[in-house]
Amino acid sequence: MDDEDKGLLSLQGRPLVQHSIERLQAQGGAIIISANRNRESYAGLGFPVIADGKAGFCGPLAGILAGLKAMRSEWLQCIPCDKPC
Repeated sequence: MDDEDKGLLSLQGRPLVQHSIERLQAQGGAIIISANRNRESYAGLGFPVIADGKAGFCGPLAGILAGLKAMRSEWLQCIPCDKPC
């Protein structure tokens, strides 16, 4: 994908991450966005943005670990923003 940030790609006029946020907001609870790039763009959505704890690309499990460390609730739900349907 030419190194594009998938979460910021547009679908129906909105970034993919916005579709995910809307689905999660309907369920209630806090939302944390895991992102290593374009953090300012994600922060503009109004939710905390966390990065992986290690440098380099460690894969999606590193983002889940960062989410576990940042969360304040008993449960963590993880969803990929590049699968809106």
